[in-house]
Amino acid sequence: MTRTLAETGIMSILRGTVPRRDSVDQKPFVTTREAARLLNVSLRTVQLWAENGILNAWKTAGGHRRISVESVNRIRGEQLRVTDGYGNTPGPSTILLVEDDPVFREFCKLKIASWQLGASVITARDGFEGLLLIGRLNPQIVITDLRMPGLDGFQMIRSLQSTLKRMHIIVITGLNDHQIEQSGGLPQNVPVLRKPDPFGQLEELLRMKLELLPRARGAL
Repeated sequence: MTRTLAETGIMSILRGTVPRRDSVDQKPFVTTREAARLLNVSLRTVQLWAENGILNAWKTAGGHRRISVESVNRIRGEQLRVTDGYGNTPGPSTILLVEDDPVFREFCKLKIASWQLGASVITARDGFEGLLLIGRLNPQIVITDLRMPGLDGFQMIRSLQSTLKRMHIIVITGLNDHQIEQSGGLPQNVPVLRKPDPFGQLEELLRMKLELLPRARGAL
């Protein structure tokens, strides 16, 4: 039987971690940690995708989460689709824009390009695509909406908690402070700009953060 590259990678991990009596063919699943390694995302991201039904997962009698090989392969396919054409390093500095409204997303992208910041701008339609691009391209700055279908901006930011020290996040939203707090709030260091016209503040923020990038990289 011919296996895909994704399946081959999964099987290699399983051979090193699953006892011989539990053969790969009988156990077409991986652990949360193995899925994170195969998908090149954080452990928290895998947990979030499992909780939201993006990954087909269940818990054993002992409370350990298992994730189906089929759903991991499906996400790997989505990673290739979403990142196709970007390569691994789209530019010296990369800005990711996550926005579900296609008109606002395109306008915002064109507006940022008009400022000639010397950074590549890539886009995602929701938090799920945003996390796929973050895992593949490691952008320095992420601009995101909050209310989006599927995986929203709140969930995406929560899954990035461990990377917030080396990734700048800017929120653009129509929600007021009370609505944001009702949805769980945001980290203190995440600036919030308001729709429909955040662009004066956004340009100033982007220029400031891009100027800080070489110094921040040297400190890592």
